[in-house]
Amino acid sequence: GEGPVPGGGGGGGRWPNEFGDEPTGPDGVERRMGVSLRVAGRAPDDAGPAADPRERARAEDREALESAVVSARHLLSSLSTMQDHQAYMRRREADHRDLCEGTNERVWRWTLAETAVVVALSVAQIGYLRGFFEQTTRL
Repeated sequence: GEGPVPGGGGGGGRWPNEFGDEPTGPDGVERRMGVSLRVAGRAPDDAGPAADPRERARAEDREALESAVVSARHLLSSLSTMQDHQAYMRRREADHRDLCEGTNERVWRWTLAETAVVVALSVAQIGYLRGFFEQTTRL
């Protein structure tokens, strides 16, 4: 058949069937096909190109406001996520600081205990060796 003729030729927006000239199926029922196209982020313009410029300005202002609200919500969500992460990192840092301070305290106690043991053993060894090398006078 002919190529598509959009809205022309008295067809009222009908296009001839590419598989035959008749717009009906084999059962005699007329078939219609519709296509709806939606562009993301924009509502269909019902008023057409001859709309009031003030209405268009209001619609643009609403779109800008909606875009700002979406951006603000995204920023608020990101800020909330960042605050949660910061709080987690602060708790983690505090836990690790407590662990390090506790470990440092135990190391100091152990070091003092070792020092006391080494000093006590040194004193005992000196006393033993002094007694070993002492000459006693026997009467």
